[in-house]
Amino acid sequence: RIMNKPDPEHRSFMNWLQCLRGFSLFLVLLYHVGNIVDLHLGDPRLVRWFGFGHCGVDIFFVISGFIMFYLHGKEFGQPDKVVVYLKKRAVRIYPIYWLLTTAVLLPALLFSGSVKAYKFAPLNLIESYLLFPIQYSGLPIIPPGWSLFHEVKFYLFFALLIALRAPWHRRWLAGWVFASVATTAWIIATDAPFAHTWHFFWLGPYNLEFLAGCLAGWIAQTHRLSLATARTLLAAGFASLMVAAWWDVMVGISQLARVGAYGFSGLCLVLGCVTLDQHPAAARLAPAWLTRLGDASYSAYLAHYPLLFFMAKIIVAVIGARLAADFAVPLAALLFVASLIGCMVVYTWMEIGRGHG
Repeated sequence: RIMNKPDPEHRSFMNWLQCLRGFSLFLVLLYHVGNIVDLHLGDPRLVRWFGFGHCGVDIFFVISGFIMFYLHGKEFGQPDKVVVYLKKRAVRIYPIYWLLTTAVLLPALLFSGSVKAYKFAPLNLIESYLLFPIQYSGLPIIPPGWSLFHEVKFYLFFALLIALRAPWHRRWLAGWVFASVATTAWIIATDAPFAHTWHFFWLGPYNLEFLAGCLAGWIAQTHRLSLATARTLLAAGFASLMVAAWWDVMVGISQLARVGAYGFSGLCLVLGCVTLDQHPAAARLAPAWLTRLGDASYSAYLAHYPLLFFMAKIIVAVIGARLAADFAVPLAALLFVASLIGCMVVYTWMEIGRGHG
């Protein structure tokens, strides 16, 4: 078995929230299709057209914060539950990630450049498999896995909130929020580079997206918002997302501004979707195909980039680089659809077929 029995955060947890996960996966997939087409098919246009797609990761961070608070917020200050919590988190994230990382390493012997040489360095391999930054030696074996480093960080922060008894867990939470806000303010005030360094990793702006999700979780647990409020939140979320995406594509947006703009959009969208799910009649209207894509979002998030890479390599090998460049846009559509199908196959085998369905 790759995974154990389904936990509440997976299938059927919340239909509209799963739809938002599926939507976020679409955005990330668009972004990486543009990246792969530029690098391997020689057409840079899609990088600019789909450059806003990285906002899918920002929305994923907000969703993660919501789920963590919604599932584990009531466990704060209960150290007897921390071991079970850590075990569940490890089982959720590591087995599939380890299997896919190893599967990506093996073809490196056949495809030149499929894995950059520095990724075989012992330190990078250790970081890649642990999902823990030791020296920031570079991106992990599966490039989108960089965001999982932050997920593991969030899990560890939550572990402390569970392990510390009152009032220390509240002091830890207040200190974490204050330090994250202060670090972000310092970056803004000094125009410091938003780089991969220890203090930016542990206390940087990405924490604010996760904390925004926690805020959504607290609101969902303590208030029952109306459907009219849900519609307003969703309208605000999509409107701010479209404005930020337009600015991102047409003008360019800094990494810090991206976190603020897309983080706000993510907060509105998460809270709007969760509010819909709290009303049974609205929850039943969620499209099944998008809910299913949300179910598959974790394994698909890991699998899509290697699939895109190897399919692009095969296309160039079969039809040649020049013809691939001439037909880059239709080939991009083919890559998008084929990778989506491939991701669903991976999900079916690794999560449903292995006991997580």
